[in-house]
Amino acid sequence: MKLGWKLLIGFIALFIAPLVWIAAMHFKLKHDVAAYKKQLIAKGEKLAIADWTPPRSTNQTASAALQAAVRPMGGNNLDHYPSAMRMVAPGRAQVSWKSDAPYDWDAKRKTNIWALIKNDFETNADALEALREVTEQGEFIFPVAYEQGYRAPLRHLSPLKQGAVLLSTETIYELHEENKNAAAENLKALLRLVKNYKAEPFLISHLVRFACLGIAFNATWEALQSPDWSDAELREFQEAWSAIKVDNLEATFSMERAMGIQMFAEARESGQDPMALVSGSGASSFSTDWDEFTTTLMVEPVAAIKALFNQPNQKLWRWVQSYREELALLKLWQAGVEADRAIEKEKTYQPALKNLEKRLSLMGSLREDFLFGASRSTVSKTLAKLASAKIARQLAITACALQRYQLDKGFYPAELSQLTPKFLNSVPLDPIDGKPLRYHAQTDGTFLLYSIGENGIEDQGNAELNSNLTPSRIDPDSPISKKTGWTKPVHPSRALDWVWPQPATEEQNSEWERHESGAVK
Repeated sequence: MKLGWKLLIGFIALFIAPLVWIAAMHFKLKHDVAAYKKQLIAKGEKLAIADWTPPRSTNQTASAALQAAVRPMGGNNLDHYPSAMRMVAPGRAQVSWKSDAPYDWDAKRKTNIWALIKNDFETNADALEALREVTEQGEFIFPVAYEQGYRAPLRHLSPLKQGAVLLSTETIYELHEENKNAAAENLKALLRLVKNYKAEPFLISHLVRFACLGIAFNATWEALQSPDWSDAELREFQEAWSAIKVDNLEATFSMERAMGIQMFAEARESGQDPMALVSGSGASSFSTDWDEFTTTLMVEPVAAIKALFNQPNQKLWRWVQSYREELALLKLWQAGVEADRAIEKEKTYQPALKNLEKRLSLMGSLREDFLFGASRSTVSKTLAKLASAKIARQLAITACALQRYQLDKGFYPAELSQLTPKFLNSVPLDPIDGKPLRYHAQTDGTFLLYSIGENGIEDQGNAELNSNLTPSRIDPDSPISKKTGWTKPVHPSRALDWVWPQPATEEQNSEWERHESGAVK
């Protein structure tokens, strides 16, 4: 064969072989996705957004009133509001309302911000009253365009969280001003807000609700540091916490899976990056993609293939890698669904979380920027936040009951079983392992109450940082300072054991402020 023909055949093969290989991979991966979907459907799974869309009924009055009440408060001094239950030492928190000059994070010093808060609240008294009233109007059911999937606007989430912050801050402010009744009304309104927002079956909606529940937990801790509550008032707080339901996440994980399926179908049909579909940016042309691919293939074939697989802005992405990523996403959310069901069935977290980690470790990983950062850890982190929310609820209910017992007897019980049946219907259980919450009456007249926390290990109430948490779950400022050897305290949910804090001493408050202000070099 002449050299010219050999070169021609070789040149053709250089282009034909990748196309044949791409076509083969396309049909194989497309088949794998279809087969896995059929497998899920055969098991009874529902894969469409419509299957997980709640009823269309809306509480338009309450939903609109909530956003209207929060809107006038947008210009307030939110950055200078005191932090509720600020941890200043392991297992110890500062009682913000007792301080005449709480620590200001921005100024890095103590600042008398009560006058600023008073001005904010007096100026917006009508809006705050409307906010409290709207929490009495029943469940918040916001109108959401579920059919839009990831593009569905969720404009109510920011006002919800801001409303929780405002009610928490007003609770602390009224405690500082010794207006006990006003503090109680704001705390109860905050708890109603958390109760009445059940959260849409979207991941972000539940994360916002978990955040609001955390805000309510911190405010409740602040309130219980006051010795002036009557049994009737403490019972109201306890009943308000008992009325808050922390639902599991089967519907949410299933909806995320359904939205992912829709997004991949739209991306392939339109030739756009899934992220571009959400942002509204355009897609590159096929000719541009092809020219870029063929040019790169001649010079750097390995780089060309990597670009083909890993860049969804390339139209060629939809032929191969989109199916691989969709299959990974389907398996990711299915793992979450099944872990959530196991938790609901067993009423404990630890076995399900261990099995989930083993299962996810076999799946490989997704691109870091893929579909809003979805990765192997997305499911486990979300379930950990759900566990923390359930722990917070149990601790708050139990702490209220303990305060009622102390008010009645003059001392805390030796065991939690002594709270039943007068103050609790049954001994409160730890959501992590299903055993009773850990409790010890202390010789100094206080108590130690805790859950064994995310690691599932009994650490005897150790409130130090759980260093086994993934970096994104740890406060970046929490590791031990190389210069001072001081460890910044963390929220109980990040500690080895999830401890109900005790009030910090003046010495502990001062030491924390010295380090935070930079006085210790």
